[in-house]
Amino acid sequence: MGTIGLLCAMIENQLLTVDGAFKALDHMKSSKRRLPWPEAENVLNALR
Repeated sequence: MGTIGLLCAMIENQLLTVDGAFKALDHMKSSKRRLPWPEAENVLNALR
């Protein structure tokens, strides 16, 4: 399970909101982390 999967699991288990996951993605992006950004955003948008 990768970062996107962990975010989804946290949302499904009500440990994180979708908005919180987007904030976490923004923080990761600004910290120069490497992720498939469009895919991550698409997955989170589908959970809204």
